[in-house]
Amino acid sequence: MFARRSSPRSVSAPVHAIVGSTGSPEGTLTPRAGKRVLSRSTPRRARTWTAVLACVSIAVAATGLASPGFASGSSASTNTMSSVSAALDRVVTKDGKSFEGRVVFENAKRVVLRVGSKDREFSADTVAEVRSVARSVREVVARWAKLAPDDAAGRMDLAQLAKGRDLAGEAATIAWSVLAVDPANEAAHAFLRHEKKGDRWLVQEGVRSWPYDKYVEQRGEFSDAWRLSTTHFDVRTNLPLGTACDAMLELEQAYVQFYAWFAPQVELYEIDDPVRMQLHADRKSYPGGSGRKAYFDPASNTVFADMSESFEIGLLIHETTRALFHATSVRTKDARGTIPAWLEAGMSDYAAGCRTGPLGRPVYTPGVAVRSLCGLHATAPKPYALSRILSLVTDDFVLSTNPAGYYAQSYTLVHFALHGDDGKYRFGFLEFVKSCYSGHSSATDFKSTMAIQERAFEAAWLAHAKKNS
Repeated sequence: MFARRSSPRSVSAPVHAIVGSTGSPEGTLTPRAGKRVLSRSTPRRARTWTAVLACVSIAVAATGLASPGFASGSSASTNTMSSVSAALDRVVTKDGKSFEGRVVFENAKRVVLRVGSKDREFSADTVAEVRSVARSVREVVARWAKLAPDDAAGRMDLAQLAKGRDLAGEAATIAWSVLAVDPANEAAHAFLRHEKKGDRWLVQEGVRSWPYDKYVEQRGEFSDAWRLSTTHFDVRTNLPLGTACDAMLELEQAYVQFYAWFAPQVELYEIDDPVRMQLHADRKSYPGGSGRKAYFDPASNTVFADMSESFEIGLLIHETTRALFHATSVRTKDARGTIPAWLEAGMSDYAAGCRTGPLGRPVYTPGVAVRSLCGLHATAPKPYALSRILSLVTDDFVLSTNPAGYYAQSYTLVHFALHGDDGKYRFGFLEFVKSCYSGHSSATDFKSTMAIQERAFEAAWLAHAKKNS
């Protein structure tokens, strides 16, 4: 895994087009009531990047399973899933001592347990047992990816497993995914504690009960959108139920893959502040305007995406990668990380380019080249020098006259550093990424860590782009 103690702005539409596309009653489940989220953006200049976001949620007591997993955006909503397990992780040492907290890092050499604001480190050879949310999330999403869309029994078994591992959000999302395929599935309704009256199932929301079909229908308006929460993501969306569930589990798999890109060399700690998402099925509710289909707003820690025309998985992965860079570098205990604009942009395109498969069941193949981006670099009349790419700032990717060129060369630089010349530069590149999480992310840091001769490196980099275009 990668870990240091747990961003960029948005991509413009033309570049994305290059990369993208692909008081409750006893027994009810009410971990928190969500008030309406007001999301409005009135950009006055091209420099305006962030949407104004006001997001208020109220924690309330829960019984049984944390909740059905979804909630409308109305103030009466009570069906939101608790995003982070309330149960504590446990580390048991070989001398029989037990310690509880949150496991924020684990590898073959050490385990780090966070208790409050303090981290306690254990040598792996002294540890007899580890029970952690991090392990459970990875197991659940791995099993989910192997299940067929029509395997209702398999999904319900997995929902029970997730519930037993204190992953209430994942458990409920999986159960709702069964109802998306089979709205009459009794096991899923019972799991979510819906009430059956006659031949109808009722979903409780606050003090009211709604017929299941009516309840689902209302979620089509963003003002009454679904709210989904799993361990690392809080999502608000008015997409169809099945798509919403698949997207939720896609995100958790993207989280796992993000850590896998750099492991074991770069040690990133697990995040404890979920990334927020707004996935809009209609353009009128989307705050980003017509000039960009998706963007990440660091101020609100939120990804906004316009999915009104189609669900562009590449866009979702691109902006989620940006958000995770921010979450693991800035929104952390020490907040010492500084991710260069080129690295964030290039790695986001790399992650999106390596992903194939249907929504919710991604396959990541490291090294797959995005030929369109390689082609932009390869055919540029005058490619940018390495020093220029290393000095890019966020505004360069939108306010410059050639943002596509900056995106292309940021991507090819990442791809070349990871895979060029038979992996010659991979170790040095990952050492540089590690140094970024300690605040050493300058052009000088890159060149010294990579131990390169600049002119020879530039020539080999361009040749790599041409080879993969």
